[in-house]
Amino acid sequence: MRAPVQVAKKVAPKNPGPTNKKQKAQDRVRWRNVWMTARMRDQFIAAEKILLKKFPNAPKLSFSKGSWMPYSRLSGPTHNGAGVADLRDSPYNTAQRKYLDKAMKDVGLYPYYREAGWDGSADNSHWHVLDQVTTGMNASAKRQVASYKAGRNGLNNNAPDRSYRPKTPVIWKYLLGRAVPV
Repeated sequence: MRAPVQVAKKVAPKNPGPTNKKQKAQDRVRWRNVWMTARMRDQFIAAEKILLKKFPNAPKLSFSKGSWMPYSRLSGPTHNGAGVADLRDSPYNTAQRKYLDKAMKDVGLYPYYREAGWDGSADNSHWHVLDQVTTGMNASAKRQVASYKAGRNGLNNNAPDRSYRPKTPVIWKYLLGRAVPV
């Protein structure tokens, strides 16, 4: 006599949720040597996973500036509040840069790629990355979020930003641990 065949139940995948369930989305966290919100950290972790899935040998994300930083000659007051970070581009090749830029946008971050010479210096290329949630953000950074939403570059010249944008805008849902369509 044959044993009855066991049919496996379909189980929905678990939502990853926040990296640390005790933290709130706007909590200040230190990650990779800079301060940022817990929400922004989780978005960067998700973007890095996307990058590493396609480019397993790509370096980990490395930051030159985070949030709650003092006024600086180049950034002005933009980093004085929450939701802003500068990400180094130097470890990545062109294909990785393009893919990482897309990955950050696909998890709901607003990265502006600043090419070398954007500020008059020869070697200051990086991503200036903003969170969509502007709670605690400096007024200057809030204007850059509005500029991104309007398809502009966030600089004083307010030129068009012709880089990739998701067809359907997304926002990061901290408690779900993923981006969802707006």
